[in-house]
Amino acid sequence: MSASVRPPGGRIDRWAVPTLAPVLAVYALLAVVPLASLLVMSVHDIRWEGGRAIWRAVGADHYAALPSDQLVRVGIWNTTVFAVVAVGIEMLLGFVLALMISRVGRGRLFYQTVIYPYKGELERWYNAHRSVATDLKIMALTVVVVLFPASEQVFRTFPDLPLRPAALRSREGAGTGIPRPSADTSAERDELGRPGK
Repeated sequence: MSASVRPPGGRIDRWAVPTLAPVLAVYALLAVVPLASLLVMSVHDIRWEGGRAIWRAVGADHYAALPSDQLVRVGIWNTTVFAVVAVGIEMLLGFVLALMISRVGRGRLFYQTVIYPYKGELERWYNAHRSVATDLKIMALTVVVVLFPASEQVFRTFPDLPLRPAALRSREGAGTGIPRPSADTSAERDELGRPGK
């Protein structure tokens, strides 16, 4: 495997190949096998006689006949017009929608200056700690946090998580889904909201 496709840190997750294999198998069944079958059929003349398919090799005869086929020319024209019109309309609509939502709206500045950078720190932390065990812990903790939003279990399980920005700590308990430290654990947390050692 080339260095350009290695994950950060240069290590390859040993679960990458076994977990990717079923996807590749389905892709082969749904895309590669039918395409190969069409290529084989394109160099044969296939006729049905007596309930059986009779295959006769014709080489590139079908390809040589394409330029003179009226249906092929009409099909190419229709496809070209559809592609140009569809892409043009999509680009125009996308541009108009981007202009409409590009205005600074309520809360957008907060997301750009607080949430996005913190999300980046969390992603870097995850890449540095990526493993099957970490993924399983995150799945279990998701259930815990959904059932018990004020739970501190996330910070006990992952004490080296990036520090929450002060803007998020100041909003704790205000419906943001970020737990406020309980009275008995607040003494164990430092001034940045991180669990004490």
